[in-house]
Amino acid sequence: MTWKTSNKPGKIEKFYWHCKSSAFAMKPECQFMEPGDFYSEEEILHYSNSNAIKKMQEKLTLQAIELLNSNTNSFFLDLGCGNGFSTQVLEELGFKVKGIEIMPGFVELAKQKTLDVQQGDFTKKLPFKENQFDYLISISALQWAFCQKNETQIKKLAGLIACEFSRILKENGKACIQFYPDSEKQLNAIIDGFTKNFFVKTTILNPQNARKRKIFLLLSKQAFAE
Repeated sequence: MTWKTSNKPGKIEKFYWHCKSSAFAMKPECQFMEPGDFYSEEEILHYSNSNAIKKMQEKLTLQAIELLNSNTNSFFLDLGCGNGFSTQVLEELGFKVKGIEIMPGFVELAKQKTLDVQQGDFTKKLPFKENQFDYLISISALQWAFCQKNETQIKKLAGLIACEFSRILKENGKACIQFYPDSEKQLNAIIDGFTKNFFVKTTILNPQNARKRKIFLLLSKQAFAE
């Protein structure tokens, strides 16, 4: 694997980004305003029954856990957990974990696995206490929050999300957010919004390969060690 990491407060260098390809245009969040517009009952079942998606989500979850460098006594919140692919990985590794998901169909499937998941929208006020979680994790979900929004709207929403993330995280808490921004401009606007409440480190897997590239934002309430 090839990783490129930066904890500088500035923008993502253009070296990291290639021209937007047709693959980005095919992403559902580029075509639909809300997750519910895309995730029909049929699509939810297709997603949940896909071994390829399951393996990818599990792999991304393990990479996020590695970046967080967490211990097994930690309490996680899985944001946008879908049917619980990532939630289940965390539980099987011995972590205490809750999940939150906006789509009722996914919540129902996660509960069938006896996972502790509830319906909710992580872009709004979260139904959790202050200082409740050691870590937040989100795999392949955040892009839905910013689809079809301009730069000003993205920065404002990212700031509101960051404020709520900070509220429910413990004093030394961290979050790892893996997602698929649709452009360099969108990514930098999101980072700008998060830096109002967090120190932000950006880690990119396969930075020079547009199709295989995976972007992780590591958010910390405390400054990162040099």
